[in-house]
Amino acid sequence: LSDVLFIATANVMDTIPGPLLDRMELITIDGYTEDDKVAIARDFLVPRQLERNALTAEEVTVTDAALREIAANYTREAGVRQMERLIAKALRKAATRLSEDVIGSAAGESDAVVSDLGYGAELGYDTLVRSEKSSAAVSSESAGAVPEESLTIDVADLKKYLGRPRFTPDSVERTAVPGVATGLAVTGLGGDVLYIEANVAEGERSLTLTGQLGDVMKESAQIALSYVRSHAAELGIDPKAFENRTFHLHVPAGAVPKDGPSAGVTMTTALVSLLTGRPVRSVVGMTGEVTLQGRVLPIGGLKQKVLAAHRAGLKEVVFPARNEVDLDELPESVKEQMTFHSASEVAQVLAVALEAPKVAEHTPAQAA
Repeated sequence: LSDVLFIATANVMDTIPGPLLDRMELITIDGYTEDDKVAIARDFLVPRQLERNALTAEEVTVTDAALREIAANYTREAGVRQMERLIAKALRKAATRLSEDVIGSAAGESDAVVSDLGYGAELGYDTLVRSEKSSAAVSSESAGAVPEESLTIDVADLKKYLGRPRFTPDSVERTAVPGVATGLAVTGLGGDVLYIEANVAEGERSLTLTGQLGDVMKESAQIALSYVRSHAAELGIDPKAFENRTFHLHVPAGAVPKDGPSAGVTMTTALVSLLTGRPVRSVVGMTGEVTLQGRVLPIGGLKQKVLAAHRAGLKEVVFPARNEVDLDELPESVKEQMTFHSASEVAQVLAVALEAPKVAEHTPAQAA
């Protein structure tokens, strides 16, 4: 085996045994951008699925706008596997429609021949023979018939072929109330957007965590609450807000295990948003580990997280200052469409992420 090169693949490094990982050279391949997916689908996936479904490019056309809609609101994956499955589904339905058109057209021509036969029987044998020949000709033509009009699958047609979109932009709705922050994470399928919700109620002084969180993420939540409590005055929070109160942090999609320290700044932002009544800006996503002193530490997978934010329609990303070098890996098209904020302190994150505090309105008499 000295002349054999083994290439192993994995989606998550955490599950690879340490001794094995130490003996291998690691090559990280990031997810595709939306433009990449459209190009791959147009040049490779659609032609391959046309061939597999016995169709030609003249019979069915899938527009770039439809491919972009599939990538953005039907899949939202790092790769293109699910995208190809949906393209195949749409083309199968298109093939069915074309077949029905051919059968319907052939049936209509056959009815016309039957009428000719009936009329020919009254005229005599010669007319009947000619009608039978016409019937045979129609049968042979319908066997290899090609529809006169081709099908074009555009954005407006996707609901008919693929159903309703699986994903819709919901950051505005989710962050409309104080206590909800938009975080960025890396999963086995690439980057993903992670919403963290905070709530508080009267009761024993405690912290409840839900959403199938790992040990590291639970520790990040404890650190976030400790930081907010110890810096309450600086953050404009009444210190009494923590007395006899039960805090609850929840990360939706509870059936999916979640772990890692990079949600620290998101948890901190959610808690500050809840206690100050200032909602988190809906266009902002964030990532970074936080310390008890409020330092923002670097994280991994920034490129995947930024691509996930771009797919979800976010416009701004807050990230650790020590990860600035990772911005060089981002595609230029993504850089041009997004705004990036580096932060070394939690205060810098909050300044960007939270809505401006509401200014109390004063009447002229009060102002005087």
